[in-house]
Amino acid sequence: MRKGRCLGHKGIFNKVYVAIFVCFCTRAVHLEILTDLTSDALIATSKRFFARRDICTTIFSDHAANFVDANSKLKKFYQLCKKLPGNLASYLVSQSTSWKFLPPRSPNFGGLWEAGVKSFKHHLTRTAGNLKLTIEKFLTVVNQI
Repeated sequence: MRKGRCLGHKGIFNKVYVAIFVCFCTRAVHLEILTDLTSDALIATSKRFFARRDICTTIFSDHAANFVDANSKLKKFYQLCKKLPGNLASYLVSQSTSWKFLPPRSPNFGGLWEAGVKSFKHHLTRTAGNLKLTIEKFLTVVNQI
């Protein structure tokens, strides 16, 4: 995830982050905006991604604390769903996503998404430069990239 600065509605600058999802089969890159790096924001971002694309069977990521926390929350949720009776429980458990982490302190293992990060930063710098954008303009730029 990479951070940027956006001008909020009342003229106060807020940090925003961009989550980069890369499909290992097609190498398609998908960008999602986050307002903070908590595990709840990450879960909401993955829900938006799954709603737009499709549910992933496996997610690979680095060993960041928010990713590990989000993974543990999702595992607790899946354990609760297994205890529910009926079709809803079987559906929710069948949609589970396994999360695999890179070894700690080894970002070179994530070369595919690091290339996506490099490409995104290049295009963001060329289009926005050092401009302070509103959140709407930043969303527009990210979607165009």
